[in-house]
Amino acid sequence: MTETTLGRGQHRLRLRLRTVLLVLTIAAVSMVGPIVAIATDLIRLGPTQVDLGPHPILLAVQVERASASDNNPEYDWYAIRFSVQNNATVPEVHPYSLEVLVRLPNAVTFNWAPANGHPFYQAITREDGPRGFGFALGAAELRVPAGDFRTSSNFNGSSPGGMSTQWMALGEEGLNRVPIFENAVDFVVFGIQVPEGTSLEAQIVVTLTWGYYGPLQAYPVGSRTVTEATPFT
Repeated sequence: MTETTLGRGQHRLRLRLRTVLLVLTIAAVSMVGPIVAIATDLIRLGPTQVDLGPHPILLAVQVERASASDNNPEYDWYAIRFSVQNNATVPEVHPYSLEVLVRLPNAVTFNWAPANGHPFYQAITREDGPRGFGFALGAAELRVPAGDFRTSSNFNGSSPGGMSTQWMALGEEGLNRVPIFENAVDFVVFGIQVPEGTSLEAQIVVTLTWGYYGPLQAYPVGSRTVTEATPFT
């Protein structure tokens, strides 16, 4: 075999290797592209929107005035317990994220549960109640959202809307995808202190987003917002 023939053979081999590498690269891109698109929800394997029905959120609210209010000439104390109930019945669609805001325009101070994902009901079920105020609404265990769950509160009474507390829950954190709840979750604002002779003022704003939960994906498909204000009925 001459040197020229050997060189030609090596050249053809390099061309074949380049062709094989090009084919493998195209195949890899064609496979990875859809996987990335599915992972980032650019391609959705389920519905993009659903009919949640006329009343997909049910909000049940209870208010309690503490007995300690009768013994204090300056302040009254209240507690509010409410549940956010999922009333949507679409297959593979579950609560995906939740935002709950409670405004307390005339409150002097307050406390809340759950706090940063912890049920915290142990702190409000002592015999003498929180701070000795004895709220019966804190006696039952709270159903707490799953997923990434956070709380924050504003104690600045001069801010628009007065003092407030907020809960936020998201059912997708990294690769972890779980519905934040199935039927209902509970919240309590207790030890709400208001000046003697004034009625409790409160507003509850709930935004619930539902998501499609499949084997490979979870993404939002619809949301609703409901608002309740004192006097709660």
